Amino acid sequence: IIFHAHGGAFVSQTSKSHQTYLKYWASDTGIPILSIDYSLAPDAPYPRATEEVFYAYCWMINHFHLLGTTGENIIFAGDSAGANLLVGVVLQCIHNNLPGPNFLTLFYPAMVVQSFPSPSRLISLLDPLAMFPFLLRCMNSYTDANYLKSCPRSFEEELDNCVITSMDPLLSPIFTSPETLAKFPKTFLFSSTIDICLDETIEFSHKLVNAGVPVSLHVFKDLPHGFLSLNGSSNECQKAVNVVSDTLKSLM
Repeated sequence: IIFHAHGGAFVSQTSKSHQTYLKYWASDTGIPILSIDYSLAPDAPYPRATEEVFYAYCWMINHFHLLGTTGENIIFAGDSAGANLLVGVVLQCIHNNLPGPNFLTLFYPAMVVQSFPSPSRLISLLDPLAMFPFLLRCMNSYTDANYLKSCPRSFEEELDNCVITSMDPLLSPIFTSPETLAKFPKTFLFSSTIDICLDETIEFSHKLVNAGVPVSLHVFKDLPHGFLSLNGSSNECQKAVNVVSDTLKSLM
């Protein structure tokens, strides 16, 4: 079974908004998919979504008979914010000594949910979908429980409140300890040469490799952040969906 968490910068979208590629994967692979809706910021700031997705996973591993699967192979699949949440589920499984997934597939994952002035993050200054001011507001609304009470905020205030102040791996998985990373399943990472999260994706892959975890990193050329959901309007994005689908089939 594929356990899926959608992206949307922690503030938007649902499982339905990602059905264009999920339906394709289900049809092409023959694998059932359970896609999770979770509460969104700023109404539900961290750690609400992390807790809800973990709860959904715990429900799933106790109800495989209702989902048309034995659960012999569990594949986590999440994009952007959803990828962040699924890494959080893996961390909670490790912490609580629960069985985790067999494979972890992450697409343009948000590994640092605070200001991270890497070269790829600076692409957001030009990105039409993930603009820098928008990213600041999304990250602050997710990490600050009092965000709504402090609005309206100026751009300078948003910037000041988005500096790295927390090393919590459930919030920013890039800070996961090597000892914990060593317990991760085989991980597949997908990104793009112009993705705003490319640098943190590569850094996370390095940390996994150093911890002894088998890792596969695939970087597509010139696809925007969120390219999986754009498969209905872009042949190049559909080709990326096909590549991922072939990877998923190989895991079975």
